[in-house]
Amino acid sequence: MPSAVQAEVFRTKPGVLPPPVLVQIEVSSRCNLKCRMCPLTLETTMSSGDPGLMTEATWEQVVRMGKLAGQVTIAGFGEPLTHPDFRKMLRALDEAGIEISFSTNGIGFEKFAPELAELRNLKHVNISIDSPDPEIYLDIRGGDVERALSGARAIGAALRDRVPVTIAVVVMKQNVRSLLAFPALMQDMGIRYLVLQSLHDYTDELEREHLHTGRTLQMFRPSLRLHTVFDELLAECERHGVQLLRGDRVALDTYEPWESTAKYFTKPRGEALTKVCNVPFENMYVDSAGRVFPCCHSASGPLLGETGKQTLEEIWAGELSKEFRSAIVDPARTPEVCQKCSIVPWGEHPFRLWAGEVEEAGRRDDGWMWLRVRNTGTSAWTAEHPLRLAPSRPRDRASARALPGWHTPNRVVTMREARVEPGGVALLEFELGEPRDGKEDFFELLVEGKAWLFGSVHSYF
Repeated sequence: MPSAVQAEVFRTKPGVLPPPVLVQIEVSSRCNLKCRMCPLTLETTMSSGDPGLMTEATWEQVVRMGKLAGQVTIAGFGEPLTHPDFRKMLRALDEAGIEISFSTNGIGFEKFAPELAELRNLKHVNISIDSPDPEIYLDIRGGDVERALSGARAIGAALRDRVPVTIAVVVMKQNVRSLLAFPALMQDMGIRYLVLQSLHDYTDELEREHLHTGRTLQMFRPSLRLHTVFDELLAECERHGVQLLRGDRVALDTYEPWESTAKYFTKPRGEALTKVCNVPFENMYVDSAGRVFPCCHSASGPLLGETGKQTLEEIWAGELSKEFRSAIVDPARTPEVCQKCSIVPWGEHPFRLWAGEVEEAGRRDDGWMWLRVRNTGTSAWTAEHPLRLAPSRPRDRASARALPGWHTPNRVVTMREARVEPGGVALLEFELGEPRDGKEDFFELLVEGKAWLFGSVHSYF
């Protein structure tokens, strides 16, 4: 148990879970499109079953939690611009000093886009356009691609070279070849990042659209191999000054479909593996009805809480949230909704391998501080991957309180021991420079090169 001395060292109370790293919200479950892969279109129980708007009461809680987290992302299954107060919401977050990012389909931004340039804390805008081809876009999204491209042009012009703007594509067999036309269009818009996202199949029909299920086609008709299309797309991006961003699953779907099937779609047998997902530990997802779920893809359940019954702080640290996090790191209890997810791979969960708990903390007469941290994970801390204390919120930053005796400006101290086995205790001894701006200063434990330790964020005097 933490000692009483810890209260004098940590401003955060012992045993109180620090706020999430990021708050993701869905301000509206209404939309001006009918996307074939969206749960709202499919009329499932995902997200807000009845199309609606986030209420002012829930919004006030979001802003309060956003101040604690420092970041709010507006993204979900609806179009945020359909909320009549969306622009007001962005300004409120900006005035509160909260970093903002949001996703949109781009439709209707021609008049609004210039206002985005006035937001000091806007960090990213993502525009979802699944194909530049009018017929393919119409079939996938049920709308006019020119309206989406017009909004994208307006956003690109307003934020050019100031805020990163991305165009995101959910990659399917239907649209993959049409993507070759994107780089030239994006160069003209002033948008430099093209993001390829994996398809999450909510229906049997969509399951047939996964790239990895095309392995037979790739084997017997080499001229139509998907990897040749992606090689061409990469070349087009380089030619037009566009950076192509894609995750591990998209790359495997394209080049190693068998490995993608095994890693993302096939539940291992006889192995102590679970879904390797950190989202419920770092991000809080709130839908437009004020309901809190582990993530947007699990918004059919389990329900972790509702803002009309609890505060977001209570939900984040509540028993339902704790139970879900505990289950996802335990191979024997992987939640059903996670087992069905194809966004993250199967593997050993990092928060099972790497975990720690501060048992004692104190301050010496000379001002130095010390922590005794027990290894509660299943892997040893070693000289190659030692336990360290580091500035956080954001992570890896160089701290203004750094002193010459620190390991580096973004790492305070390394454990004294050469090796700490599971169940063992590491000692960290360090000093901090005086705070220079009067703001709360956060620090967090990590196993270098492996994982930041969940729940170890604290702020120091």
